[in-house]
Amino acid sequence: MFEVGGWRFGCALCIEVQFPEVFREYSELGVDCVLLSAYADDAMFGIRAQGYAASHSSWGSLSTPTQMSRGLSSRLIAPTGEVQAAAMPSESGIVVDLLDEHCPRWEVALHRAKPWRARVREGSILRERLVRDPRSDAKKSF
Repeated sequence: MFEVGGWRFGCALCIEVQFPEVFREYSELGVDCVLLSAYADDAMFGIRAQGYAASHSSWGSLSTPTQMSRGLSSRLIAPTGEVQAAAMPSESGIVVDLLDEHCPRWEVALHRAKPWRARVREGSILRERLVRDPRSDAKKSF
């Protein structure tokens, strides 16, 4: 993890897209954007990266080499999981766009969903709503 201009970045390499705990740890560390580099042309890598960005309300940068980009082009993924900007498949290029935490488009993901999910993960929201019922203790009866 490293910081630039007040923004926190995490790094992940190729196969690490298979391990949700990597992205969860970055979320817990307050990372704003995960930089993922992959030598892959499998669209599923992009779908997973979009899912992690959406579920952790953070940006994701997915970088692939040109020769692999026919099936998976480089892209910037928004905190909603949508592709914010993308390179052209099979063409050499670079993706550049703005990370703007105050953009109304990302309001719900960054300023509502992200803090709410953090509270759910640490347990405070669920503890407040815990209901004790003897039927829940009887695991072997119907």
